[in-house]
Amino acid sequence: MRILMMTNTYKPILGGVETSIESFQKALRKKGHEAVIVAPEYSGQPKKEKNVVRIPAIRNFNNTDFSVNLPVPPGFTKFVKRFAPDIIHSHHPFLIGDLALRMSQSHRIPIVFTYHTNFEDYTHYLPFDNRISKKFITQLSVGYANLCDLVIAPSESVRERLFGRGLRKPVNIVPTGVECVRKRRYASAVIRKKYRFPPQKRVLGYTGRLEPEKNTEFLSKAVARYLNSDRNACFVAVGGGSTKEDMEREFQKSGVCDRVCFTGPVSKKEAVKICGQFDVFVFASKSETQGIVILEAQSLGIPVVALDGPGVRECIADFKNGRLIKSAGMKDFSEAIRWCLNLKPKQLRKIRQTAKETAGLFSLENTADRLIRTYESIRYPSGISGSSGVLPWEKVMKRAEVEWRMMTNLSKSTAKAITGILETAPASSGPRNHRSERLS
Repeated sequence: MRILMMTNTYKPILGGVETSIESFQKALRKKGHEAVIVAPEYSGQPKKEKNVVRIPAIRNFNNTDFSVNLPVPPGFTKFVKRFAPDIIHSHHPFLIGDLALRMSQSHRIPIVFTYHTNFEDYTHYLPFDNRISKKFITQLSVGYANLCDLVIAPSESVRERLFGRGLRKPVNIVPTGVECVRKRRYASAVIRKKYRFPPQKRVLGYTGRLEPEKNTEFLSKAVARYLNSDRNACFVAVGGGSTKEDMEREFQKSGVCDRVCFTGPVSKKEAVKICGQFDVFVFASKSETQGIVILEAQSLGIPVVALDGPGVRECIADFKNGRLIKSAGMKDFSEAIRWCLNLKPKQLRKIRQTAKETAGLFSLENTADRLIRTYESIRYPSGISGSSGVLPWEKVMKRAEVEWRMMTNLSKSTAKAITGILETAPASSGPRNHRSERLS
């Protein structure tokens, strides 16, 4: 099959969505399919890319990772005709997601949409973060999903949430797979020296973005609470973001900053090496659709302590491969860390083995096969071209239809957001390599 994967965010950005897209593209091509990624241009993007098409865009909109694509260059339409995809896979419900829907409808190509993100948890990046914006983005994303042929949810929690919000299209659960790492430790002394880990300390670790939606305020306070009770422990945060300084202030105030290390952003390979030093992985985000970093830690046999939430509860069995904290209390979180660090050797071996087995259930090999079956379920029969035999006037009418449907979704989302707030308010053949392209 030929798959066009269309996304608003990609390298050099490092995050869950970008990891998912890159991992699946590699797995698909390894299995003999042709998969090309369409993404905006970014400052600092790789100079040489295979099987990636870049679209001109206004970069880093409103100081976020998103870029706003400019009007579609003629070269992109020509590329789509030349590539002749069997499937269009959209990863966002707006911007390039809109372009994906237009290409799908005008060329009669089946489209699948992955609901990667609980967008209402990210409205603080907008200049108008309020209840209306949260309601609007929720309605817009579900309305977009209803315009696609099939929706992919990374977890059962997400599927239930989508149906509860009015999704009418079929949903397949396809988690992002992880490449299970067999080697637990990576030259411990070298890594500790490079990042100045406190020597001979037990390591609590976190990998991921340091942003408000990751609940880093809770994480820093809970970790500081534990560090104050255990002088033989330290904390390492792998990644960067806007809340780093707030976290540093919390650790400074708690008097534990000498046992805290922030590595800053690192490559995926380096992150795995650092994660290999952790004794316990700590995670407090409640905005996840799937627990990619949790699974990556589990693949190394590391016990995880995490707050209960969508996408997280599918990965953690309490007391079996870590601790799942339902109370959202710092005391409970801190005591769960203590439980993991005080396990007897036999108990710890069992926990680590169970963690690895959990990660194995989400191996990239298995999830890629599930993705392929999902594509095949909506693919047109072999030999039938979606756009073959379509008269020019039919294409014009089809384009008008999709524009009308997208405008209708936008207006309905706006109306539902406003009325919803008012109602609840107080009385007041072997894959080919495609060279990287910049379309203009």
